[in-house]
Amino acid sequence: MKKCLLFLAVIALFSCGADKGHEKTINGIMIDCSRLLEQHEYYYRLIDFMSDWDMNTLLLHFSDDHGLSVVIPGFEQLAHPRAFTPEEIQKLISYGETKGIEIIPELEVFGHTRYITDHPDYHHLFLGDRTGNISFNALDPLNPESIAVMESMIAAVADMFPSQYFHLGCDEVNLSALGLSKENETKVWSDYVNTMIGIAVDRGKTPIIWNDHLQKNMAIAEYLRKDVLLMEWNYVPDYKPKNLERFLEMGYPAIIMAPSISCYLLRVLPSRPGLMNTDAMAASVREGTAAGLVNTIWLPMRYIQDAMWYGIAYSGFLINSDRVMDVHLFHRAFARKVFGVPLSKGLEYYLNRWPDLHLDYRFYINLANNRTDYSDQPEKMEELRDVYDVSMQLIDQQPRFRPRKNGSVLNAMYLTTDVMHVLSEGLLLLSGEKRTPEQVRLWREKLLTVIEAVDTEWDKGRYPDDPAKYEAKFPNQAHSHLLIMLKKLEILSIDL
Repeated sequence: MKKCLLFLAVIALFSCGADKGHEKTINGIMIDCSRLLEQHEYYYRLIDFMSDWDMNTLLLHFSDDHGLSVVIPGFEQLAHPRAFTPEEIQKLISYGETKGIEIIPELEVFGHTRYITDHPDYHHLFLGDRTGNISFNALDPLNPESIAVMESMIAAVADMFPSQYFHLGCDEVNLSALGLSKENETKVWSDYVNTMIGIAVDRGKTPIIWNDHLQKNMAIAEYLRKDVLLMEWNYVPDYKPKNLERFLEMGYPAIIMAPSISCYLLRVLPSRPGLMNTDAMAASVREGTAAGLVNTIWLPMRYIQDAMWYGIAYSGFLINSDRVMDVHLFHRAFARKVFGVPLSKGLEYYLNRWPDLHLDYRFYINLANNRTDYSDQPEKMEELRDVYDVSMQLIDQQPRFRPRKNGSVLNAMYLTTDVMHVLSEGLLLLSGEKRTPEQVRLWREKLLTVIEAVDTEWDKGRYPDDPAKYEAKFPNQAHSHLLIMLKKLEILSIDL
């Protein structure tokens, strides 16, 4: 009965793309164009690829601490130099409509708002620890100017985006600077977010928020207005649903699942933990607890751009199949749709093993902080050797075929294999793993070749003169920049 009631609610809420009137499970991705704005042409390619996999929703995360990548009328001074103008975003939205893709805007209205408060005009609205580093922060909810600013921004964004839905963010908000008791902080948080929800509703929109604060504090879930959709994010591979049915019983109209194939846990490519996380969250869609799934792709500096198509396709195929993932069927579809070839044994082996090229995120953080000796951590040495062995196997057994189309995707997958090869072997060397001088020389040569290839890959889909290519805007996020980490590895290994 509960599943039937939810289905009726979903019918009332969701119809996407060119097929208006035909109810669909929401099946999409979120792209993070705030922390790195990629070349505008890339977003058209992204829409094309999503359409190929019968996806219907693109959540555009265009505001965050790093910047604002859509020019908002009245706030032009906050925008990235290459931000989408209102005319350009209208063109992208219209293109999406022709492909059956609805573009939903996400405007961060509470936390993740240094795109506002780093500007001198709005310094006084900042809550948090203002340093050169990034940390959780907030727009001051007790300052009436915060509400006035956001009301103007929401109105302008609502006018630009015809989607019925409006994502307000509201995740990872830090109000500790207010010095409130937990009870008072709950009320301040809820009152402010209720105001934001009301502003969006008054503009004719159905608001969406991330639900991490509700999961941590059920008092917020009780107090919050119920005319808002919840987006459940949790990126662990062994995710288990928590409180989802309770939220529905409280009166929230629907929940959208939000796994990730690129987040703080996942780098370079859509690796096994991200696919497992997607599988785990998709179960709630199949069971009828959730209204759909939007796979999140955070911080493009972390990954090789064209390698992410595999994870996007995986997510789209899984939701449309409405059953537990059949990897063989997916790989058959991937070979045909992406490369225009039948699935061979060699290609299937490569696709089966490639997602295992995963290193724990702490390797990257440690590399950024000059900590590279794992000789006293057997489990870490084993993890490095496992990735090194898989990368060697994939390099030795590359599938021998010529794609009829999208050769750049195959080359990107090969490049990620090389990246993980030089990373794992380099960290083994820095941890004292024995190699002959000739082996060290060959590794160093390959590292330099890989750095050059990643640099070239950046220029194809990102802006070559973007400062983020070689320097992190916030120093404590250098570990999230793949190219910077490869260059760091080169520097640290100079005495090998």
